[in-house]
Amino acid sequence: MKEQNFKIEGMHCAGCVNTIEKAVLGKKGVKSAAVNLAAASAKVVYDGELIKEEDIIKIINSKGYKVFAAGKTGGRENKDAQMKRLRRAFIPSVLLAIPVFAISMFFHDVFGAYTGVVLWALATPVQFYSGFRFYKGAYSDIKNASPGMDTLVAMGTSAAYFYSIFLVFAGEHHFYFETSAVLITVILIGRIFEETAKQKASGAIRGLMELAPTKTVVVRNGKETEVLTSSVMKGETAAARPGDRIAVDGVVAEGSASVDESLITGEHMPVDKKAGDRVMAGTINTRGVIKFIVEKTGEDTVLASIVRLAEDAQASKAPVQRFVDRVSSVFVPVVLIVSVFSFVGWYFGAGAELSFAITAAVSVLVIACPCALGLATPAAILVGSSIGANSGILVKNGAALEITGKIKYAVFDKTGTITEGKPYIKNIYVYEDLSPDDLMSKAAGAEKYSTHPIAGALSAYCAEKGIAVSEASDFHNFAGFGIKAVISGAVYYVGSGGLMKNEEIDISAAADDMRREENEGSVFVCIASQGKLMGAVSLGDKIKEGADEVMRTLKKEGVKPVMVTGDSSTAARKIAAECGIEEVYAGVLPGGKADIIEKLREKGITAFTGDGINDAPALSAADSGIAVAAGADIALDSADIVLMRGGIKEFLKAYYLSRRTYAKVKQNLFWAFIYNVIGIPVAAMGMLNPMIAGAAMAFSSVSVVLNSLLLKKLRQHDLNV
Repeated sequence: MKEQNFKIEGMHCAGCVNTIEKAVLGKKGVKSAAVNLAAASAKVVYDGELIKEEDIIKIINSKGYKVFAAGKTGGRENKDAQMKRLRRAFIPSVLLAIPVFAISMFFHDVFGAYTGVVLWALATPVQFYSGFRFYKGAYSDIKNASPGMDTLVAMGTSAAYFYSIFLVFAGEHHFYFETSAVLITVILIGRIFEETAKQKASGAIRGLMELAPTKTVVVRNGKETEVLTSSVMKGETAAARPGDRIAVDGVVAEGSASVDESLITGEHMPVDKKAGDRVMAGTINTRGVIKFIVEKTGEDTVLASIVRLAEDAQASKAPVQRFVDRVSSVFVPVVLIVSVFSFVGWYFGAGAELSFAITAAVSVLVIACPCALGLATPAAILVGSSIGANSGILVKNGAALEITGKIKYAVFDKTGTITEGKPYIKNIYVYEDLSPDDLMSKAAGAEKYSTHPIAGALSAYCAEKGIAVSEASDFHNFAGFGIKAVISGAVYYVGSGGLMKNEEIDISAAADDMRREENEGSVFVCIASQGKLMGAVSLGDKIKEGADEVMRTLKKEGVKPVMVTGDSSTAARKIAAECGIEEVYAGVLPGGKADIIEKLREKGITAFTGDGINDAPALSAADSGIAVAAGADIALDSADIVLMRGGIKEFLKAYYLSRRTYAKVKQNLFWAFIYNVIGIPVAAMGMLNPMIAGAAMAFSSVSVVLNSLLLKKLRQHDLNV
């Protein structure tokens, strides 16, 4: 299966969204298609063997739209071109609509019997040049059997325009050319404001990508040369001097420097870099000179991954949008019926003048534009995910941004999530005839190929004490228990008491030490070989700053914090007590965490937060899977949200961002519906001028986007973090 984002030009309302989704989903090989009106994009998951990317582009183009860029990033130049086209249509429209309006309202007798002809001449370019986009869109709507905004506008303005022509030939002195001309002008103004607001909403994501410089210094033929970043190849040597913004990802080969990585990790203090350390695109070298081997460029860098995840979230749909889509699919046909009944009721039923009946029908068509309805949810999601991306909170889909703020249970893994995840060696116990240094050499050697934090603690201890680490082979991991490896022909086991029991190794000699250490909240790790317990180490881990505050805040919000860990019950409960968690599940294997999540979900919406190492099943099982990442570790497939900055407080930030975003969605839906709920009956009763209806319709779309942009006013204290 492949996943691709397509940038689309020409969408204006929820009807456009439904048309494209229906067309793409109807093709064999397409698994899902989510079209986002605010982001002007479509996210399609498809089987590359059954349908090609080019085929999907043709399908969308055949519906009257234009796929102007396919890819994960980019498209700014096409948005600028779209804005230019809108302005080209608007300028003649406003220049001609003003005199049409002035003559109709205030100078009706200036041209005498030729007033109608003059108005006709002035209104025609507005109708068919500036308004051509509406006829083109209406044609596509009718061809696709999915009437939308363009259909309503084309019908409404055409009714006013052609009825006015009839009045000219009938020798009448009152016309409705100003209605059609001003209406088209007002709607174009609304489109320009709407497009400007949408560009501002997505500007944060573009700004992130622009942080990668276009030029990079590389070493070629023994000389440092400045070249275009796009030409830099993997494996080349690049250089960064003080003040340089790094453009690619790599590993330092020589030199040392202090690098500002706040964009990626949120750590405001520069990080010292030396040979072997990683550097990332978008970060700034504040001091020193380094040369590094290029590992990733362009779309493969960490910075590009952040942008890609944010764009994926903007292209996805929140659950509430499904309800809106269902409403939108029947909205326009219902409006057309109401418009017809309004005309018939006034002209044939009430005996009103033809002009009055047409005015009422046109007003219904114009006020009922579904554009605001289509923008309500995606506009808020677009802004919310942009804020998240700039705050180190990567939201992978709209559903997560909606649902995280509704949780009833917040489940946390212990190590690396509530605690620092960097255990340190507290005590060393030796039970056989060998030195502590020899014991640590063997333990670190056996754990050498493990990614568990315990392995890191053993390795760090040996490095600090200058202890040579033994060479090991035949490494095997027992998930949730420990590891096995061969050193100098002997099999070594490093792990929990449960692992020793499974291997029938007597650990009674360590019983008192184990009990005492676990009572203090330490992790007790046994080291055995040849069927004997050789020794053990105890490890401590610090609680992350603010963990207790997070749990208190969640309780105030009515959310119950829960801890799930593979550590012993004693150690887990000690940590839980320190940060205020009452419900604890200890000694749980990775697969068992998912089972606990499923049980909690039966009681309410559940989020799980883990470090992503052994937590993939639980992250997938939760309603909202939240991964605590560090630096480059952002592509965690099982997570819905990735906390780039690693702190436990970032969970609260994600929680409040979700709540604020969903609140905006509800506000937007209210405004989108209220215009129609009030406006349609008023228009049907003949109490709404079409020009005022057009202005109200345009403002409804703009107000929805502007209301979403208010999310940008959020500050850290607004998120209670």
